[in-house]
Amino acid sequence: MRNPRIAWFVLFGAVALLVVVVAIALRGWPVSSTPLRLEAHALSATEFAFSPARLTAPADTRVSLTFANMSQAPHTLVLLPPIDSHSGTILEPGYTDRLDFTTPGPGEYRFVCNVHEGMAGLLVVE
Repeated sequence: MRNPRIAWFVLFGAVALLVVVVAIALRGWPVSSTPLRLEAHALSATEFAFSPARLTAPADTRVSLTFANMSQAPHTLVLLPPIDSHSGTILEPGYTDRLDFTTPGPGEYRFVCNVHEGMAGLLVVE
């Protein structure tokens, strides 16, 4: 005859192992993200701006930021540290890029275009 204590111990161990396996598997699933959109625009032949110049996102959240170059000049998008994310290359007119990152804690974080001095915006994390 089987020992009931051993049977319960084996059952408990199997359930615990199943919980661990499921938890590890779920970590690999895609996480939904907050969508944001940012565009580069020409205000004049030499003056450029992000639109909107101020974005808002929740803290500690995965963000998917679509960056569209709607002007006639090339641009970059660089989120400054601590976010430290950027468009892969210089984005030519009419092209779109996507940046995926996790927002830090609440605060205000700058983003810039490295091609055009003074072209900057603010990401407000709440």
